[in-house]
Amino acid sequence: MKHTCFRLIVVASSLAAGIVECRPHYGGTLRVEMRTIIRDLSPADWPAAPVESASKDRLMKLVFERLVELDDAGTPQPGLAFTWTQDPDGLGWRFYLRPNVRFHDGSELTPASGVESLAGTLRGCEVMAGDGSVLIRTPQPRPDLPLELASTRHSIWRRAPDGRLAGTGPFRTSGCSSGPCLQLVANADCWRGRPFLDGVSIQMGRSLRDQMLDLELGKAEIVEVAPDAVRLAAQRGARIWRSMPNVLVALLLDAARPSTQDRRLREAVALAMDRSSVHNVLLQNQGEITCAVLPQWMSGFAFLHPPAQNLDRARQLVASLASPVPPLTLACDSSDPLAQLIADRIALDAHEVGITIHTSTLRSGADVSLVQLPTPGPRPDVALVEMVRALGLNDEKLPAPPAGLRAVQAAESLLLGDYRIIPLFHLPALYASSTRVRSWNTRGLAVDGTWRFEDLWLESEEN
Repeated sequence: MKHTCFRLIVVASSLAAGIVECRPHYGGTLRVEMRTIIRDLSPADWPAAPVESASKDRLMKLVFERLVELDDAGTPQPGLAFTWTQDPDGLGWRFYLRPNVRFHDGSELTPASGVESLAGTLRGCEVMAGDGSVLIRTPQPRPDLPLELASTRHSIWRRAPDGRLAGTGPFRTSGCSSGPCLQLVANADCWRGRPFLDGVSIQMGRSLRDQMLDLELGKAEIVEVAPDAVRLAAQRGARIWRSMPNVLVALLLDAARPSTQDRRLREAVALAMDRSSVHNVLLQNQGEITCAVLPQWMSGFAFLHPPAQNLDRARQLVASLASPVPPLTLACDSSDPLAQLIADRIALDAHEVGITIHTSTLRSGADVSLVQLPTPGPRPDVALVEMVRALGLNDEKLPAPPAGLRAVQAAESLLLGDYRIIPLFHLPALYASSTRVRSWNTRGLAVDGTWRFEDLWLESEEN
């Protein structure tokens, strides 16, 4: 009750200062659409595909919470644990749980429930229940354990007696709880305070075209929008939400295939790319041109890898190859028309330096793949390791997060120097919303693209 009262006090103060456009109120169901289909919301099952993983992460944060949260700067903050301590030997941690926190099924959050959730995710660690706390013993010092526990994979959850998944977050599952639809209901007993919305209805498997049509027809309030459709959506009255540029668009070359084993060929492909034309025309200047894996806002040193098209050098590299370059196959997402246009432009650029590329929607047997990889943030050390693994690159030199920004910079330079991955752009997560969607302290989207629907409300159609 005190959390709800505090929220109302803050809202009243904001109204007095003229910060919000109108008075927030409770009620209504927010209708959201997305392309990805998430079949299972359980934290115990995680999709391998990076795009699906990022989509599931967004959904799970509406339902489940963790002992530790991260702020927008990547600093660990109290979550379900209001504080924590580390033993002098560096091997033991104690996380003190907030009192009076309940799961969606009404059961109390206890040290035992924390142990049950974490025992299967913290491999190699001993997780025990203490007096109002969760104890974690590690075989060797892990100073970044609080940071690790902020990952959605370490969510605290339980299986309710009726079989439903129960968390402690602002929304709980109700009715359909897996693809292609997800029905969420406001958690009235949330320790942070009840959300303004009564619920959230999420339709999955919707193409970008169908999503925009549903937004215009009033069948949805929040939809995904492609970079080349942002300007048109805004002209038609939609509000545009942007995260920081945190989705890497890159070429991934399979060095195991004979056609792309020679590093000179891979470098020639990188030097042939005209990123500016694609960014200005196809992407409508959304996001940033890049030659780095990590975005500038996260690492601070992406500018050390400036994009540079050098057709003469690319032609020299192709001419130096011992044998003629066989045609390469470039695979892209068949469900993404914009990705296919980008792939066609890449093939055109490569042709200018004597490399023939055929585009395909079949990834099996492709020499090159056009990939989109969400950047796990906001810590650059952890993000680089996770991205390397998600891309299937050799990570023997990155067995653990590099210690310090200089180590991250050196590790990224090592990856880029092999030209197995050729970064092209960093794009933001983009959404278009109805003018009915309002918020009193956030636009519902964090810098990393996380949904913050607990602070949104819906205006009536008349407004």
